[in-house]
Amino acid sequence: PVAAAATVAAVVIALSLVQFSVPAATSGGLPFPGDRIRTQLPLPEFNLRDQDDQPVSPASLRGRPVLLTTIYSGCTTACPMMLTQIRKVLQDLSPAERAQLTVVAVSLNPDTDTRELREMTARTYSFNAPEFHFVSGTSAEVNRFLDELQIVRTRRPDGQFDHSTIFFCLDRQGRIAYRLSAGEQHHAWLLGALRSLVAEAAQ
Repeated sequence: PVAAAATVAAVVIALSLVQFSVPAATSGGLPFPGDRIRTQLPLPEFNLRDQDDQPVSPASLRGRPVLLTTIYSGCTTACPMMLTQIRKVLQDLSPAERAQLTVVAVSLNPDTDTRELREMTARTYSFNAPEFHFVSGTSAEVNRFLDELQIVRTRRPDGQFDHSTIFFCLDRQGRIAYRLSAGEQHHAWLLGALRSLVAEAAQ
């Protein structure tokens, strides 16, 4: 079953890479509003493991700005766009900025997102630890964390999920500083938010 799932996921990811274009920052959009939309919300506690079977928790991330989102390996719709947007954001950051940032993706489907599938997804998008952690755990602990983050998700009859497409930008104290939607419209805002948090982390 794992091998079959891996084959399906590989096909899905390959097709997704062809289908989804890299978003570009819109030149005529509104400027990043900065402190006007900043929050200081606590991040719910979690203790999950990444694609390399390494533990990841709020305590292990503290001291670095973090881009956190939710995806799953077999996704054919929103997740490839979100992963492509993460890759574009990392490319748009300078090497010094990128070196200070950590990306965490939490599985929306812990029942089927094995470590092998998460490792394959990360490798396909050229993400590597310790910069990128695709984390999961038991269904109970992952879904508790997703519920506390208020991530809306619904499993469809075909096994796919309709789900939120939110990026959480965490400051170096581990607080949720910004909540931004995925997509081309907010790409410039996401880049601005991360740059501001990286600059704070460098102080």
